[in-house]
Amino acid sequence: MTAQEVGAGVKELEGKESMADEVIDPAAFSRDGGPSIAERMNLNWRRADNARVARAGAMGGWDEVRQRLKSNEQG
Repeated sequence: MTAQEVGAGVKELEGKESMADEVIDPAAFSRDGGPSIAERMNLNWRRADNARVARAGAMGGWDEVRQRLKSNEQG
């Protein structure tokens, strides 16, 4: 599917609903001799944050997952 077709499909699926926060991978905003994928999708989404270091520390999110899994094993 083209970026335009994907964008139209998303709009159709959303219908009259509106999402609180719509993001897309920052790579979709790169330009290489023409409009970016994000521009062609025409969805008005914002650029996602792909930072690999969580605010709680480098492994903050994964550490939380491990802790919860460990708690379930013991509990």
